[in-house]
Amino acid sequence: MQHLKTNVFEWIDELYDNVWIHVDVLDELLVARQVVEREIQRRAWHVFDPVTLTTDERVIYQAQVNQIKAAFAE
Repeated sequence: MQHLKTNVFEWIDELYDNVWIHVDVLDELLVARQVVEREIQRRAWHVFDPVTLTTDERVIYQAQVNQIKAAFAE
């Protein structure tokens, strides 16, 4: 049960220089959302919300999402 004691936030910081959390992932949190939001701010991580994209960026983003969905459906 050692993995239950691991600080996931530290682990993510060690793996990645620039961390982006998708707003949909944040919205899925049922437990400890405030803890995660506090860590996002404390660690200068970013929340990605596709509504902030330009029209051209949104087209590209949606095409990528569709490809990922199709791959999971196979």
